Amino acid sequence: MNPTTRNHFAWLIVALFFIGSVINYLDRAVLGVVMPLVRKDLSLSNSDYSLAVNAFLVPYMVFYVLGGRGAVRFGYRRTFTVSVIFWSIANMLHGMARGLGSLCFFRALLGIGEGGYYPTAMRGLSEWFAPENRAKAVGLLICGVSVGSLVTPPLVAWITIQFGWRASFLFTGALGFLLVLVWLY
Repeated sequence: MNPTTRNHFAWLIVALFFIGSVINYLDRAVLGVVMPLVRKDLSLSNSDYSLAVNAFLVPYMVFYVLGGRGAVRFGYRRTFTVSVIFWSIANMLHGMARGLGSLCFFRALLGIGEGGYYPTAMRGLSEWFAPENRAKAVGLLICGVSVGSLVTPPLVAWITIQFGWRASFLFTGALGFLLVLVWLY
């Protein structure tokens, strides 16, 4: 691959990682937007909500480390695909929650799937960018978190008003599958 083509392809990879970062944050933040409805529908207390939040955070922390190891062992391309598919399914499963136990289980699955994403993205960026050029690419990747936090409330509110809180998880989870299709192409 000639240097110009390689450079263009590297920025395409950054764009896909950026979109993944937006979707990653979107999927984790859906619960915060629809929580008043979820709490009412599933009869959850404030303590129950904190358990659901922590059910995500603990595996997320663990899989930050394990995801990095997976990206080294299996490569960023494969690990990216597996992570996005796993967290997308986990997010969609939230729409089937029937109580605290199932909600916490689905949150834990989401933490497992999302935890490996950023170490995988960093591994991919390190393969495409020399250290002196990597900061812009990493900055764009991390910028996806801000964009995700910006678009989540209005998007999820609109879906929830139109179709209900369960549909919000289904719709946002499906976005990851669209990303994987483009990634595999």
